[in-house]
Order: sequence, then structure tokens, then C-alpha cells
Amino acid sequence: MGLNLVVATTTAMVVVNTVVLVQGLLGRSQTDVALMLAVYGAGSMVVAIAVPNLLDRTSDHRVMLTGGMALPVLLASAAGVIAWTDGTGRWAGLLILWFLIGSATSAVLTPSARLLRRNSTEATRPAVFASQFSLSHLCFLVTYPVAGTLGAALGLSAVALVLTVLGAVGAVVAAATWLRGEKPGVDDDDTVAPATLVG
Repeated sequence: MGLNLVVATTTAMVVVNTVVLVQGLLGRSQTDVALMLAVYGAGSMVVAIAVPNLLDRTSDHRVMLTGGMALPVLLASAAGVIAWTDGTGRWAGLLILWFLIGSATSAVLTPSARLLRRNSTEATRPAVFASQFSLSHLCFLVTYPVAGTLGAALGLSAVALVLTVLGAVGAVVAAATWLRGEKPGVDDDDTVAPATLVG
């Protein structure tokens, strides 16, 4: 649930505010909106392709927590780029950050299905996946209105910082829950404590 909140904060910024950033703040074309979203998707695809090989060498939760911890940092960086740069520098900085945000999001989401399958039985699996879908979309239900409403009221840099704080809370909750659920000497590729699944 913590990682769901982290992903929802950056996804809300990307989905709700990319058009506003590119056309409203930067005064660029619809083609550039598509380009910025494509860059985000490219970052996601690169990591999604790389993750299966990465998971042969490290555990799901390390990959997911790395992505989860990176997302608030990247979103805070986006707030800084929006506030303190302009022109070509702002455009280039946001393109780079959208690529990295897509990459970190994929690092959280790509291993999640494997984690859920490993911590469910054939009988409980439909309920586990349905719960994950519902809970992740509950987070979207919170972050999307925040991104849109506060973005219009406070500005894009300020709303990015608000979403950063929400994402940081989710990342800390996820990390604390996972660490509390770990058993010394047990790799989470074999066993994940129930408390870990909550994170």
C-alpha cells in the first residue's frame, strides 16, 4: 500500500499535469506533449525489459524499494526544475526527469505481480489481485484530484512538492513495513512475511 501511494503521486503528476506543463508553462506544441509522455513510457519500457534479468541477481523488494525511494526524489527534482529554470533548460530537465520517473515507476510495478503470486495460493490469488487493483486505484482517487486541483490553485512546482511529501510518506511506510517483516537469513525470493506484503 505504501508503494501504491508512491506510484500514484508521480503517476498523477505525469497524467494530470504533463499537458499543463508542456503547453501552459512551456508554451510548446501538442507534439511535444506526446514526446514527453513517450519519454516517460520509454523509461518504463527500458526498466521493464531489464527487470527480469535483474531479479536473477537481487530480490523483488530491493528493486521495488529502490524505485519507490527514487520517485519522491525525482518528483522533488521536477519541482525544482519547474521553479528555478526556464526555456530550453527547463524542457530538457523535465524530459530527463520524466524518463527517470517512468523507469522508477516500472521498477516498482514490474516485480509486483510476481510478489503477489508468490504470496498467494491458487484459491486466494483472484482476491489478492483484485485487492491490489482496488487499493492502487484508491490511491489514484486521492492523488489525481490533488494534482489537478492544487496544481491549478498553487502552481505546478508547489503541487509537485505536495505530491513529493505524500510519496515520501508512502516510501517510508513501505520500507519500514518490509524491514519489520524480514526474517534474518531468509531471502524474500523464497519467503515473504505477511507484514511485507502490506508494504
